[in-house]
Amino acid sequence: MDESVFYTPSTATDAAELSFLASIRSNKSHVQFRQCTANAASITGTGQGHRLFVACPEKALIQVYLWGKESPEQKMAVPEELTSLSWVHIFGAGFLVGGGKSGRLYVWELASGYLLSAREAHYQEVSCLEVSHDGQVLVSGGKDSRVLIWRLADLIQFSSDPLPKPIHVLTNHSLPITSIALTKGISNDIKLFTSSLDGEVRHYNVSNGELLTTFIFGEPVNALAVDPAQRYLYAGLSSGTIRLVPLFIVNHKNQLESNTGCGKLVSATSADDPESQFTITSHQDSPVTCLQVSADGGLLVSADSAGKIFVNDTVSRQVARQLRDCSGPISTLRLLINDLERVEPSDLSTKASTPRILPNLKRSLISDTEISKHDINIPAAGTPEGDIGSLASGNEQLKEQFDLRGFLNQVRKEHVVYQLNTEEEAAVDQSVQQQQQDIDENVSTQQYASQLKEMTKAYNELKRVHQDLYSEHLKLLDRD
Repeated sequence: MDESVFYTPSTATDAAELSFLASIRSNKSHVQFRQCTANAASITGTGQGHRLFVACPEKALIQVYLWGKESPEQKMAVPEELTSLSWVHIFGAGFLVGGGKSGRLYVWELASGYLLSAREAHYQEVSCLEVSHDGQVLVSGGKDSRVLIWRLADLIQFSSDPLPKPIHVLTNHSLPITSIALTKGISNDIKLFTSSLDGEVRHYNVSNGELLTTFIFGEPVNALAVDPAQRYLYAGLSSGTIRLVPLFIVNHKNQLESNTGCGKLVSATSADDPESQFTITSHQDSPVTCLQVSADGGLLVSADSAGKIFVNDTVSRQVARQLRDCSGPISTLRLLINDLERVEPSDLSTKASTPRILPNLKRSLISDTEISKHDINIPAAGTPEGDIGSLASGNEQLKEQFDLRGFLNQVRKEHVVYQLNTEEEAAVDQSVQQQQQDIDENVSTQQYASQLKEMTKAYNELKRVHQDLYSEHLKLLDRD
């Protein structure tokens, strides 16, 4: 297994500017795409059948690339220029979510091209989009300084009445939103980090929208990334530095405790790190534009406005390697976990079936007539998840049906195992606490015994001195 990074510039001096997908653990470049400058881009995966979607700058256009082909395979007109883009696979189908310059939010079904939602979301352009790992939650940030949390299922419904509304509207920032980062986990435990030009990073609980922590950096924050184990928060600043903020610290009792929560304010300015122990300076004076952390948390990939890409070691804070430069600012940076065998040139042979052309994306909302004629699209058996084009229509072609009873039984078994583990952990914790109490009591007894021994010794010494003085007093009385 290997991890690859895809990156593309937002502008370029050369019309044939390349975007790359390269390994972060070697100097190998897997594939490249020509004429690929983008406001935003989204790639479905690595290997045969996967696609790259690119939102062109200053054009209401999306370019679609097939894996292994350098030139765009399709060009699709969209309602307006898109400034953010995200692909998501949910409910057995692929959807493309785009944020427009006007602040609208668009959702297309890729198998049919239908525009399922065109929602007025932000008052100014949508600056960033992020989908949760389970595909259930969509978070959008805009230049209007607002952050909206959506339930993706509400946006892909085949009805415009009632209009979908965000489940949470976050208005704590005062300047445009620049980046969004979501932690991985179950829906009720997902945490959200948002950065802004106001120099602050806000930390929220996605399930209830509660503000947990505010990190103060003192200068504009352009990019965010969170360690997979939630040990560190990485913030790319406009000064070109990358600040590491520990999310857990050691307290005065030498115990590990959370550095977040309960509305806490955490200062992370340069004055708080005078020896640069938590600062990476590989980009010098070029503002950092994008950040991504490897799956094991050991490498941090960063890009800047000068088109430079660095792979940094998170332990030593040093540059592990530098990837091929672009001629303009990097607008998109994505890390992908892939099997090396799937991205070798042999995988691109003519023996593999060519994915079908996607239907053009609609520029108007799906109508009631189109809804009545719309078939449910599901992946055929054995179809790779990223192969959006190989879809079968109709329930009669469904090879594997969802077994609700089996799923509930599995959940019930997992719940029993969880309860048993919880009880065992509670018993262990109680035993450890009792042992600690016994140790504390033994220590206290020893301390008291030592103090009593010292007091007895001091008393005996004082008694001896008193007896000597009394004897001398009697001798003086006899002389008189």
